Amino acid sequence: MFSQLSPSPRSVMSRQCSKFMPFQRSIRTDTKNPRPKIAFDVYKGHPDKLGDSPNPIIVLHGFLGCREELRPISKILATELKRDVYNLDLRNHGDSGTKWRHDYLRLALDVRGLMKENGLKNVSLVGNQMGAKTAMTLALYDSNLVTNIVSIDNSPVWKPLPPVYLQWLHAYRQILKMRITELREARRVMYYWNRNAGMRPWLMRNLEKHGDHPYVRPRIPQNILWEARDAMGEFPFREDDANRFNGPALFLRSRDSYYIPEGKGAEAIRSFFPTSCIEEVD
Repeated sequence: MFSQLSPSPRSVMSRQCSKFMPFQRSIRTDTKNPRPKIAFDVYKGHPDKLGDSPNPIIVLHGFLGCREELRPISKILATELKRDVYNLDLRNHGDSGTKWRHDYLRLALDVRGLMKENGLKNVSLVGNQMGAKTAMTLALYDSNLVTNIVSIDNSPVWKPLPPVYLQWLHAYRQILKMRITELREARRVMYYWNRNAGMRPWLMRNLEKHGDHPYVRPRIPQNILWEARDAMGEFPFREDDANRFNGPALFLRSRDSYYIPEGKGAEAIRSFFPTSCIEEVD
């Protein structure tokens, strides 16, 4: 179903994609109700040709993530599929703007606004965790703009954020309160909250130290995201609503997935996305 978005990992990773440098842009949509500036990169599927390629791909990161972590896969998709890839920072993350309201409908409308501003149609949405629910929400809200979706480890059900995310948000709040002056000190604090050596560099991406400011600060508005912790477990549609997306929808489920529970998760997926396919990956 999704062979156009699923090149073989071995062949993909063997390619050199460094020549595909992103075009950096940002937008502001809906002047009556201004949305935040959305930062994004564009990786051209045909960098030697003028104009945009049809059927672009939009890549959406997870909670506390940013587009930086998805640049390698964005380059790979552009290289392998010869399609333009838009890699976004969602609101209140990365280099995008800040707004007090942070829920899936607003996240989806931000993406929709970006698509309209850039004339994007027949889009493939690829999202992870928070980005996956954002992709699902947009596909159900305005199915005419979306050709297909790939949802990585999330489903259209109510499922609260795991406690570890709240611990990480608390760590950012503590670092801000402690008035730490060096990033290495912040790493020690983060070690207290997360002993996973592979995760700490990912978490440190949300901290910065500017020369004109004496203290290490979170790049993200941790107070806003703390208030949004309940909203990040919700889903804006109910199964008894009329909203359905009848295009191809691939759901990748990790073994023993927290976000796609056995039974309930699969039932909700098939209800909202009648032509969906659920694949389990290690």
